[in-house]
Amino acid sequence: MIGELLEVCAAAIIRPHREPGCRRVFLLRREEVPGQVCFTFPGGGQELGESRQSCIVREVGEELGYHGRFRLRLICSHIGEGVPGQQVNLHLFLLQLGENLDTIGPVDHDHDGFAWMSYTEVEICPRITQATRLCLRDLHHRGYF
Repeated sequence: MIGELLEVCAAAIIRPHREPGCRRVFLLRREEVPGQVCFTFPGGGQELGESRQSCIVREVGEELGYHGRFRLRLICSHIGEGVPGQQVNLHLFLLQLGENLDTIGPVDHDHDGFAWMSYTEVEICPRITQATRLCLRDLHHRGYF
């Protein structure tokens, strides 16, 4: 049985390059259950009464320790499986940071690493949740990476 639909806001951080095929997306690595690693966007659940924009600002601060200025633009929303057995409505924002992308990485205890992945790497990686993969494909089809 599938429970309540969880509203999740996530950030797509793209490493720029003139050629779309050379662009990379930033994904966090976490171990959902012992021995099961997955890659997801930075982000998390929307709290009661919280706007989507406020949610992503809070989550980027909590997960990446980033509290600087950035620009947001909603790209897409997809319903799919997040962690096994949990349906999420994933709202993906394009996050444009105003600083060096080499300085970002996880600062919380939920994530133990990160990767900058190309679209080809995303397509062959078995450890990406369904909702994340749907949004990644949408980003690719829209020419973001």
